[in-house]
Amino acid sequence: MGIFAATPQGRYLRVNRAQAAIYGYDSPEEMLRLVTDIPAQIYLDPGERDRIMAMLEADGRIVNLETQRKTKSGGRIWINLNMRAVPGADGQTAFFEGFSMDITRRKRAELASQESQAELRKLWKAVENSPATIVITDASGIIQYVNPHFTALTGYTFQEAQGHTPRILKSDVHPAEFFQDMWRALLSGAVWRGEICNRKKNGDLYWELASISPIIGEDGAITNFVAVKEDITDRMRQDMKLKRALSELQAIFNASSVGIAYMNAALSVVRINNRLDELFGYDDQALHELGIGVLFPSPEHFQDFARTHLERMALGEMIKTELQLRSRSGHLVWCSVAARLLDAVNPELGSIWVFDDITARIDLENMRAEVERIMRHDLKAPLNGIINLPGLIAAEGPLTDDQRSMLDMVRDAGMRMLDQTELSLDLYRMESGPYELTPTAVDLRQVADRACEVL
Repeated sequence: MGIFAATPQGRYLRVNRAQAAIYGYDSPEEMLRLVTDIPAQIYLDPGERDRIMAMLEADGRIVNLETQRKTKSGGRIWINLNMRAVPGADGQTAFFEGFSMDITRRKRAELASQESQAELRKLWKAVENSPATIVITDASGIIQYVNPHFTALTGYTFQEAQGHTPRILKSDVHPAEFFQDMWRALLSGAVWRGEICNRKKNGDLYWELASISPIIGEDGAITNFVAVKEDITDRMRQDMKLKRALSELQAIFNASSVGIAYMNAALSVVRINNRLDELFGYDDQALHELGIGVLFPSPEHFQDFARTHLERMALGEMIKTELQLRSRSGHLVWCSVAARLLDAVNPELGSIWVFDDITARIDLENMRAEVERIMRHDLKAPLNGIINLPGLIAAEGPLTDDQRSMLDMVRDAGMRMLDQTELSLDLYRMESGPYELTPTAVDLRQVADRACEVL
């Protein structure tokens, strides 16, 4: 305990060794020699002297005043101060005397405790108001605490959950091995993270993203477990919907009757469906390595195609054309090819290409063209001979009425065949495109008479 006496003017008269040590001086003599102005050299707050003088004037003494002071080195300490005014013969204060104790360690501990309490209060508020479920158990898994969000989510109150294990939430969705792996990790001191399906008090299932941490005591043993869990039920539902949609899309993708290829922005193949593999004999890895140009009969064909169409596709247009492509075996395949960017605003997302095998249609069109050629050249020439022959026979000599009637029948039959041939050619032209309609007046009665005659 430091003991001192000081003048009203602020200079020490005497100090003991403890007083000098409290303020960092080597001896009482050093403190008396160096401290010539107590308020300026010792007080931390310049206004403290006035307050102390006011208290001494009012009560004559100061009891257990806790205040901060400066040491010789400029450091700060806390002291407990007791002090009284000693009057002289004239009744005025002759000097002050008192004692002080260094309470710096205790005050620091109190301040640290107050700060810790404030931090704990903030932490407690955060836990109580957390939008996540927080569960604390002992080392054996018995629930000791649940926050209000646990009750809001599961329907179990704190009283209903306390004393039970988290098995009250068990959904039977996960196998026993799931929980065995979890406990194995936790008992080893590791943090376990994963997705858990639990069951509410009303029986509804819900999903949580959980992080469970063991709390280790000073002796290295596990004292508690803390689980922080986020409700991800909506996200899991969306994920399941997305997975189902992707599964359906994958089934449609591979069951499609047309070849489909997804390419990145550099026109490098990322993925193809089964039909495209069947058409050309390349899987997606082979096409990724070789490039889409391998399907064209020659590099020149691909360059012509690129110049004609790819610039339009880069502008956001859908390109559509018919090409003769080559399979891995060298077989030529006619395809209707359509392609467009997935997103014209974000071309880096790539493009979708569709290849429809139209070889059979092209072959049919070629066959029709051949038939049209045959009808135009190989049939019409003999028909002209048949139609003109009756006239030539009639010009050679007199004919009986029966002979003339038979020749007319031959000519009429030839004309009908010629009409049918022309009609067939018109149908072909309608289907292939070059037909031009020329409307003419028709006598319906004559058409009906002719039909009756033919039938």
